[in-house]
Amino acid sequence: MSQKFDELKQKIKNVDKDKAGQLVKEVKEAHSDGKIDKNERDELMDTAKQSFGNIDLGGLGNLGKK
Repeated sequence: MSQKFDELKQKIKNVDKDKAGQLVKEVKEAHSDGKIDKNERDELMDTAKQSFGNIDLGGLGNLGKK
């Protein structure tokens, strides 16, 4: 696993409701930039879904999609 993946996973575990949407964007950008691979992105998105389950992510409800 990459350092960026570890960083993002830790952020997801500690994110508050106000920053959830921004963090999802950060995960997507890291994947787009090649800093994390598809499997890492998918795992982060699964973690985010579990962590933020009922939080409104401002139109980012399709977490697993790029």
